[in-house]
Amino acid sequence: MPPTTLTPDLARHARLAGLLYLVVIVTGLGAELCLRGPLIAPGDAQATADAILAAPGRFRMALAADLVMAICDAGLAVLLYLVFRAIAPGLALAALVFRLIQTVLIAVSLMALLTAWLVLARAEAIGEAPQIALVFLDLHAHGYDLGLVFFGLANLILAAPVRRSGFVAAAFGAGLAGAGLVYLVGSGLRFFAPELLSAFLPAYALPILAETAFCLRLLFPGRPATSLGPISVTIQTTRRDTMTERGFTVRALGEIAIHCVDYPAMVAFYRDVIGLAPMRDPEGAPIAFFRIAEGFGGHTAVLALFRHDTEGAGRVRAGDRPPATGPGSSLHHIALSLPWNEQDAVIAWYEALGLRYHVETFDWVGWRGVFTVDPDGNTVELVAKEPGWTAPPVS
Repeated sequence: MPPTTLTPDLARHARLAGLLYLVVIVTGLGAELCLRGPLIAPGDAQATADAILAAPGRFRMALAADLVMAICDAGLAVLLYLVFRAIAPGLALAALVFRLIQTVLIAVSLMALLTAWLVLARAEAIGEAPQIALVFLDLHAHGYDLGLVFFGLANLILAAPVRRSGFVAAAFGAGLAGAGLVYLVGSGLRFFAPELLSAFLPAYALPILAETAFCLRLLFPGRPATSLGPISVTIQTTRRDTMTERGFTVRALGEIAIHCVDYPAMVAFYRDVIGLAPMRDPEGAPIAFFRIAEGFGGHTAVLALFRHDTEGAGRVRAGDRPPATGPGSSLHHIALSLPWNEQDAVIAWYEALGLRYHVETFDWVGWRGVFTVDPDGNTVELVAKEPGWTAPPVS
């Protein structure tokens, strides 16, 4: 799918996602590293019990912080889907599902922390309370890492639409992919090689850095695209109200030129699917010209496809990033004319290729269009006028 334009709604969703992400990072790290972590002495049940009982408020604050983290993470999962669904809806939905599974697992694991506290609070009535509490604390750690398995998968999946988004640098997607791998390896060590886990812990610095950077990028997504509104042209040499004759008349559409996201796929689509004839061999060329019709005055009506990094006539600048296309573009659709009796062949051809299409009729002018979408997401119409159509009487 093509990159998407940063619209005001998209920017608003991104900022809110960044805010929730920041809360998730602060509460998650705060609960683990500052509040709960210092109270737990791995392998020493009595020391852990004494530390927790000596600071019950701190232990409860860790529980509260984890709960806030889980709530915000659920909202973050939805917002990330809204931000990146236009790029790759299937991947964005998969990332949403895996992240929500992680949130549920971490939230459920909080019951193990609560159980550990309840056991220690009733230590006089429960034999070997410190040992039992330590087991529940370890159960929480395993449940948390089980959640991180799904979180790691969510990051790996989300990395692809992030890299292709166009308004977030590809490096952020690479960082998320690296973070996902660290989570998967770390959780795997917790379950299958716990003796190696302590040596791997420094690797968690990568997810902290990558996710913090991504969080800040979402908080500050940049200026959204806005409509420039109507452009007024001031004619300084002659007042408009004194002009009587323009002196020229446009006779035909000479050329449609498109900056392409996926140039090879676009060339193949218009050559092999739509059936336009190349005016010259497009192989290896940065621009492909396709003949549409004879045109007017010796200028053939042309469809021109440009690689997005190629400058063209009219001083149109090349772009380092692929342009926004489809719904994110100012181009609404392309319409190409053909005879009415060939539209059934168009439909049969699209069905044979497995292309999605739809048909619309425009009764006020007698047109019928068969619509599909090209590889860049642009809507393409093959339109014909109904033979014998007459304008409806004016009432």
